[in-house]
Amino acid sequence: MKYKVVADNSFYCCLCDDIGEINTLKKLLDMYNFFIGNNLIKELPAKVSENNKIISSLTTIEQDYKKIFEPLLNREKKHHDDGEYEAIGIAHYFIYVLNDKKFKYIIMEDKHGRKFINNYFQELKPYLTGTPGFIFKACEHDGYISKNSAINVMENMKAAIENADKLNINHRPCSMCTKDYGKILLPLLSKLKSDYNG
Repeated sequence: MKYKVVADNSFYCCLCDDIGEINTLKKLLDMYNFFIGNNLIKELPAKVSENNKIISSLTTIEQDYKKIFEPLLNREKKHHDDGEYEAIGIAHYFIYVLNDKKFKYIIMEDKHGRKFINNYFQELKPYLTGTPGFIFKACEHDGYISKNSAINVMENMKAAIENADKLNINHRPCSMCTKDYGKILLPLLSKLKSDYNG
């Protein structure tokens, strides 16, 4: 069974731009059904949007999420079309409207999107994960990627984050810095390694 997934652009940016794991992305796109909306497509990094194999692996879905969300959004109007809200809208459609048992993950790093789910759509919280959490679950829970692959991806995330911090680059690879990756990435990486070695 192919599980259904929606991800905001940070997932694609992390794998393709930040750590160069385009082959891992292609493998994940083969293993899961990834859904995307028109606003999210516009936010995709060039390495994704210009890759026909990747684009053809994504299923575009249009949801009029603004009717539901706009009264709840307290950000400036220019942010109402941000991809994270579209991702939440797609997840909302699968969970609330279709009651789709195949829908499994919302991959999102954006703090505004996460806060929006926490404040207004608590039922979506069990589906919410970040990129490191998704890689971990794709390996440990779903068995779609090997432990070795998951460890390599997370090691590449760790190296990119540490390098950006060391060089004082004003960019947060995979939406993390060394101040916060210890809470998210490192425990998951440690668990994978201990399972792999033990």
